[in-house]
Amino acid sequence: MSFARNSTAAWVRHARLRLELNRTAGHHIYDFMDGDSGVKANLGLASSDMVWLVAQRSRLRFALEDYLRKIWDKRRRTTS
Repeated sequence: MSFARNSTAAWVRHARLRLELNRTAGHHIYDFMDGDSGVKANLGLASSDMVWLVAQRSRLRFALEDYLRKIWDKRRRTTS
């Protein structure tokens, strides 16, 4: 099976499907990283920027949470 070089998500889906198939077949072990495929190296080297994103409606409780988080972060920075 061949995937695009940076398609880590495709490999994760492939592994999950293969694991489910083998579990259904009664197998107790499935080594999807067996062999000397270059895919293993690509999985380990794949990198991209990660972003932490929170989408929420403008609400008083969220504004309070943001305010308290800023106070907590500032306090934590000054004590360390």
